[in-house]
Amino acid sequence: MDESIESFIGKFADDTKLGACVDLLEDRIALQRDLEQLDGWAESNRMKFNKSKCRVLHFGHNNPLQRYRLGMVWLDSAQAERVLGVLVTAAEHGPAVCPGGQEGQGHPGLDQE
Repeated sequence: MDESIESFIGKFADDTKLGACVDLLEDRIALQRDLEQLDGWAESNRMKFNKSKCRVLHFGHNNPLQRYRLGMVWLDSAQAERVLGVLVTAAEHGPAVCPGGQEGQGHPGLDQE
């Protein structure tokens, strides 16, 4: 799966994250191409992404909020996503541990903001 993908790809159990720094039109095209390759890989291996759970998290100032597709499904934007118990937000400040529950327990060096 990773060989032909230019973007950062993170995998943990049944969770896959794809990310890239997108400054130029060429970067947007490359990220969309990687999404298409990821979807094609899943399809050829008889796997499925739950596309209703897939989101785009935009970072940075003056971000044009480019829309992306996974297969034929347009992905919704999100203001925050939970990654292994850490709440990652599109805001400028760093990530914060999700309050309560066991998710934040394994990350004693992180504080909720």
